[in-house]
Amino acid sequence: MKPLPSTATPKKILMQIQPTDEGWTYAVELAQSLAPHGTEVALVTTGCNPSRVQRRDIKSLSHLTLHSVATGDASQEMNRLREVEEWFAPDAIHLNNFTLPTARFESPTLLVLHGEHRLDGKPEADAVVFTSHAAMREGEQNLGATPARVIFNGLDPARFKPSQKEKLIFTPVVPGTDHVEGKVLEEVAPKISWPVCVTSASRRIARLAQKVPGLRWLGRLGSDALPAWCGRASIFLQAGYNEPFGLTAVAAGLAGCALVLSDSPSLRELWAGAAVFVAPGDARSLRVALRRLMENPARLKELAVFAQCRAIQLNSQQMATQYLGAYAEAMNRRAVKAIP
Repeated sequence: MKPLPSTATPKKILMQIQPTDEGWTYAVELAQSLAPHGTEVALVTTGCNPSRVQRRDIKSLSHLTLHSVATGDASQEMNRLREVEEWFAPDAIHLNNFTLPTARFESPTLLVLHGEHRLDGKPEADAVVFTSHAAMREGEQNLGATPARVIFNGLDPARFKPSQKEKLIFTPVVPGTDHVEGKVLEEVAPKISWPVCVTSASRRIARLAQKVPGLRWLGRLGSDALPAWCGRASIFLQAGYNEPFGLTAVAAGLAGCALVLSDSPSLRELWAGAAVFVAPGDARSLRVALRRLMENPARLKELAVFAQCRAIQLNSQQMATQYLGAYAEAMNRRAVKAIP
């Protein structure tokens, strides 16, 4: 008979991520928070290669190794992932992309589903993590017997501090939503008195900022620039509905911004009572909400305090501890399956 599963802390994690701005922030933040537990991370990027700025961000992290397997072909990326798995010999694999065929991995597999979406079929993973209870309600009907839990994404509060606040609005535009969000910002920015500063890799947004008064394009910010802009901004705006990681809002809350967020079940779960919510795509309501805050300094400050108190609860140390438990659960479930 094989031995019963171990409850030892996993020491080697292979983590897959697509290096979008927030996806990268999430992966690096988690890897840094796992380091004090003695856990080494092999970070594997798929879909596209990390940028030069992103590579610079992790250059000094001795507990993290970077491997890019991006080819544009899912089957090739899968094969290269398996090669990294064979070389690294992880205790568990952490996937952040449901489209990868998880059943082919030899190591215990944890699937993390960011954002709200329905699963097309049962995932072949040993355990599943959702990043909100609202998201789990959407996806849990297809899990079968696969254990699932909720772990909120978080950041290190020490990295994000308020500085001298300025009369400006800071907003991210994520890939895939620049057309819709661009239209909203095009309607709103010229009709309010504060500049709207946009961080985005989108060339569409860059072109829009050249012709729309009040709209300023910041480009793609590195990890060192994000805390600075969050610290300066008085209002953080998240106009798009599709924001799977939600970490820029956490950063803004920690840095003392008042939050104006797109109305979604997950965001309400996290920020109810600590943010203003506006229906996605409703430019008129957004303009009214922003003006009310801009014209009421007391309410602006009150909302910023509420957001900061809530954001402190979403910290990366707690996130790392919970992920260690999720990795151990995946390892134990795989071990139980192997017992005859």
